[in-house]
Amino acid sequence: MRVRTGGDKRAGVIIALVLFLPNSPAMRTARIAWLLFVTVLKRRLAYRGDLLLAGLDEIMRGIVALIMLQVYVSKTPSLHGWNQYELLFILGFSMVPIS
Repeated sequence: MRVRTGGDKRAGVIIALVLFLPNSPAMRTARIAWLLFVTVLKRRLAYRGDLLLAGLDEIMRGIVALIMLQVYVSKTPSLHGWNQYELLFILGFSMVPIS
């Protein structure tokens, strides 16, 4: 395989090739992460009712959190110097690991 160097896109491809060689630690970690993801997905899909209820639960939690944030912001314009948009960002950022 011939690899040319030059240009920003090609440099990224070369770095990706070096990082993800078949026996590299990064590739081994990626394979393990993929297998874990597939295993969890298969387990979740085995009980579709549970998957549906868990999804609805997370949606409802998000809606309730947004409503509570709006209640807090409607009562006071700022909470210890934090405005509505900063609080919304913090709420969204805290919900990322849940999803």
